[in-house]
Amino acid sequence: MTRDFVTIIVIGNESLIGGNKMSGRDYLHIWYETQLVAALFFLLVISGWEMYVGIHQGYLMIFLGVITAIGLIVASLPAVPTWLAATNRWLQAIFQPLALLMVWGTVTRQIIVRLQLPARGVVVLALIYYLIMFAPLASEIGGAFKWGLSRLCYSFYWFLLIILGMTISLPVKFAGPPIMQTIVSSHVVGALAFLITATTLMRAWELAWPGLLPKFGWGWSWLTFAFLVAVDLVVTGVNIGGVSLTTLRQGLTSSSNFLVALCAGIGEETLCRFVILAVLLVALKNTRWPLGGPLAVSALLFGFAHLLNAAGQPLADTVLQITGTVGFGLFYLVVFLYTGQLWLTILMHFLFDWLAFAADGTGGVTLLTGTPTTSSWVLTLVELVFFILLTVWMMHGKRRTVLERHAQRLMGSDQSFGYRLDFRF
Repeated sequence: MTRDFVTIIVIGNESLIGGNKMSGRDYLHIWYETQLVAALFFLLVISGWEMYVGIHQGYLMIFLGVITAIGLIVASLPAVPTWLAATNRWLQAIFQPLALLMVWGTVTRQIIVRLQLPARGVVVLALIYYLIMFAPLASEIGGAFKWGLSRLCYSFYWFLLIILGMTISLPVKFAGPPIMQTIVSSHVVGALAFLITATTLMRAWELAWPGLLPKFGWGWSWLTFAFLVAVDLVVTGVNIGGVSLTTLRQGLTSSSNFLVALCAGIGEETLCRFVILAVLLVALKNTRWPLGGPLAVSALLFGFAHLLNAAGQPLADTVLQITGTVGFGLFYLVVFLYTGQLWLTILMHFLFDWLAFAADGTGGVTLLTGTPTTSSWVLTLVELVFFILLTVWMMHGKRRTVLERHAQRLMGSDQSFGYRLDFRF
């Protein structure tokens, strides 16, 4: 009697199934095409129905359907002209996330409304798929962008769409129970989805995984690390100075404050400390400032990204936030490069925002939230100067060696890309 068995061996660079060699990106390519087929089908159905009942949004669906069809055709052809590949790449980068969001949100709503299925279960399943929905796009389209400027622009564009677009395509009222509405409105699922998308992008560009296991090496100092942690704790404490424990405790019990802070920590650290820093390190590696240049530019981009907040608050608040976040951007960059651990800066950022949100509106004075005061301006400027000096200090001696080593690791210099699965029957 014979026994059937399967062994799976992770070998190296590509996958061998039934004699056909396939890489990890080949699997994402199949997923990408399958997802486009499904999206095109739903876009045609949705546009047909909306045109039939006189909803003008049907025209948008038709347009997105045409873009999706072009993407599917190009992805299915073995070879395409360079101009067509470039044109399709830009079209898909701009419009395919919108198409996926429209389909995802419309189908989810219709399942809840038309089929009368429990909103909680439907939304949970929809959110689970949302986490990974943009990974094929990141591999197939994002991976084809080679210029640093295009990588920066589309990383930021996808950051906004993935994190904020979810609540546009799926209004909170369809999310079901209050806890689900809070999860959706906080955008935390979008932040996790962007983390997965960004990781896929980085691998497609042959850059790093986000740090999970410390690899400190020569020159590392636990004393320096303890100093950085102490600085973070002190600045976080100073930021909420003047808030009573009672009122702070009330703010900390808010699930909305917790989830919004978690969203900010995951999303902003992934974009600014993981993706943007790595892209700038590659783009500026042959300049006079291969390390200091990326740190400065990344911190400035992180700060000026908060200009978006001006749409919903006074300009003075926004200027204060930009000034403060440039300093914090430098600090988090130094922590990330010294430790190589993205989760650590996510945790620091989350705790800072969570405590700030809890204190905001409770009578406390915070640096980056609430109405700016003279004391908050002074503290913010002192904090900016301190973080600049701290960054300069970290750029010397053994500390710089550790920063440079983790910068090289972030650029993928010591990593293996791709994998192979050998299925034996």
